[in-house]
Amino acid sequence: MLVLKNIEQVAPELGVKPVTVRRLIRSGVLPYSRVGRRYVFTDAHIEAYLKHTEGNKAILAEVEK
Repeated sequence: MLVLKNIEQVAPELGVKPVTVRRLIRSGVLPYSRVGRRYVFTDAHIEAYLKHTEGNKAILAEVEK
């Protein structure tokens, strides 16, 4: 079964604040889907982001500014 998570649910999984998740979306680094006007994430989105940023924490540091 496909589980959709919102920004507030994903932020703790990534160890960041919801505002940082929004910044990652805007910067094009974090994959997402849309349901209406809402951003939603699957486990595959989160895994893809973590794999992409593995060993590259500079992206996250830059977005958090």
